[in-house]
Amino acid sequence: CGLLAATQRITVFGTVHAPLFHPLIAAKEMVTADHIGNGRFGLNLITGWQRPEYSQMGLWPGDEHFRNRYKMLDEYAQILRELWETGRSDFKGDYYQMDDCLVRPTPTGDMKIICAGSSDEGLAFSAQYADYAFCFGKGVNTPKAFAPNNERLLAATAKTGRDVKIYALFMVIADETDEAAMEKWIHYREGTDEAAVA
Repeated sequence: CGLLAATQRITVFGTVHAPLFHPLIAAKEMVTADHIGNGRFGLNLITGWQRPEYSQMGLWPGDEHFRNRYKMLDEYAQILRELWETGRSDFKGDYYQMDDCLVRPTPTGDMKIICAGSSDEGLAFSAQYADYAFCFGKGVNTPKAFAPNNERLLAATAKTGRDVKIYALFMVIADETDEAAMEKWIHYREGTDEAAVA
């Protein structure tokens, strides 16, 4: 919210770990950020999939969560959209039960959702509910590595008829020469804290 208050043009996306935040809480918090930024705010909606993300806090929802995480996220997104667009939700699903749930005020802007899921289920979710999808490539100096995920997302959006924009995630390491930039990359890679990554 600090960036939104201190700027006039950038759009900020907050991230919500859906299993840790009830959709009503997320909807209200996102509306607050939207109001601070005068409509320049969106939500990166994630399911979480690694056991340590939860077990470190004693909140591991179980292996069943991993198998059904996008079914839960489907309901979550439907509730968010209802709350943001109409200010209320009476949604009844397998994971969430809303009883004339209210959010006031509603957002000033058109709340955007971004998702980074690259599994078939994740891309199907993005095709149905997201406005943007993060796309990951692999390797070094391999921009075409993004193509397979882009093609899979396009196939998923062909089924939903929605236009979902793609944000390619990559890191640019700049220097005076390609060789110097590669030396920086090698330095960063060799300095990886393997224990922290594990």
